[in-house]
Amino acid sequence: MDKLLTFTDRQAFREWLGKYGTESDGIWLLFSKKGKSVILSVGDAQIQMFSEIIQPHEPAYTNLLAMSHSVQRIYTGFYLDAKSDKTRQARLEKIIDRLNRNLKPM
Repeated sequence: MDKLLTFTDRQAFREWLGKYGTESDGIWLLFSKKGKSVILSVGDAQIQMFSEIIQPHEPAYTNLLAMSHSVQRIYTGFYLDAKSDKTRQARLEKIIDRLNRNLKPM
């Protein structure tokens, strides 16, 4: 990562995202809560891996590929953020259901 960006609040981040959000293939997000930091990175490699998991499920796979890159990133991040296999499976089922109905993330 070349540069660390710090935002004072949600609005500042949204303004930056609106201006520069389409110029990058991916970003690193650092979330802090009670002194504990978590980094979530969703890039093209993670999206590709997630699309391969969805591939056997039609029409979910076709609908995912037709969605914007940012929506694919959201679905991928939601799936990858799960801490346990049980949670990951439950999220995958929810995602497939929503994609089958061609719905964007909640």
